Amino acid sequence: MQRHSYIAKNYALIGFAIFIAILFLHRYTSIHHISPSHQAVGAASFKHFQMRERPVVIYHPPDSNPGIPSGFTVFHKNGCPIRNCVLTKSELHKHTADVILFGENSEWKPPQKRSKSQVWIIRLMESPENTKFLRNYMAQINYTASYHRDSDIYLPYGLYKPFQKVKKKRFVNYAKGKSGLAVWLVSNCLTNNNRMLFAKRLSEFMQVDIYGECGKGSVPRKDLHRLIKNYKFYLAFENSNCRQYISEKFWINALSNNAVPIVMGAPKSDYMAVAPPHSFIHVDDYEPPQLAQYLLYLDKNDTAYNEYFAWKSFGRVVSSDFYCQLCSFVQSPPRKIYNDIDTWWKNTGKCQNVP
Repeated sequence: MQRHSYIAKNYALIGFAIFIAILFLHRYTSIHHISPSHQAVGAASFKHFQMRERPVVIYHPPDSNPGIPSGFTVFHKNGCPIRNCVLTKSELHKHTADVILFGENSEWKPPQKRSKSQVWIIRLMESPENTKFLRNYMAQINYTASYHRDSDIYLPYGLYKPFQKVKKKRFVNYAKGKSGLAVWLVSNCLTNNNRMLFAKRLSEFMQVDIYGECGKGSVPRKDLHRLIKNYKFYLAFENSNCRQYISEKFWINALSNNAVPIVMGAPKSDYMAVAPPHSFIHVDDYEPPQLAQYLLYLDKNDTAYNEYFAWKSFGRVVSSDFYCQLCSFVQSPPRKIYNDIDTWWKNTGKCQNVP
């Protein structure tokens, strides 16, 4: 059995080596240069740099982002100009890969011996309040990728991208056909920011339909968008109130489904820094009775309601192309290390509990 295992491992290594060789020969026979004119939508703001001649092998533990396929296709989306990275999830390559990329709550165990040239990048997409194992990586993390703008690789859940040329206004009544008032999809009923309490108080003064484990029951994923599109407002309440933590609840659940987001989470100034102008309503501005009164006013006034969609004439919401940014970054990153990644993350994404 040991001999067969040894042979199987050798075949796997040989196969991967052949794959890398083919990738290299077909795509990277010369040094490429990237300039800002090649930037794809949602990609990094590339500075002029020299691409590495050989492919960059990035090891991604299977539990960090299971939906992402191995290979190089993930780096080629949206016209990304950097094409010399390859992703692998095979444990055989964690010692030899140029880069190791893993998530904040991954149960991946780092190797005891590590090459001095190997780069470790941690992706932090949960708030500090919901991030676990960081103390396991003291003085080991080289770079961070997160929704916070102080990270080495900025990875927001969404981006507002202004048009280069303002679109000619075509009137759309975004209130038309919406029979529901406010909706919320929520699965975590116990959070430190008391979002459930706020929602229940709000529901005393207006209709709020709550779905998920904390409400009327779960909704199949394929039906989520159709459900939300039937409502005028979406409660984009985060599970913690932390700096710059603005998740898919805002960008995808609300804005992408043409529902006005009622937001709780990061400070209002953080939303204003990244969100489309006049696109949201922050709970910090209202107590539940006053918020309900304002939402009921918007429900009866289509003109005022549609003002929350005026931004669509000036820009659009896009997703960030993380893997393109990643491949760009690892070509020639400056050397650094986080001595205390746990303290850095808690201070950077500072959270505030609600009494």
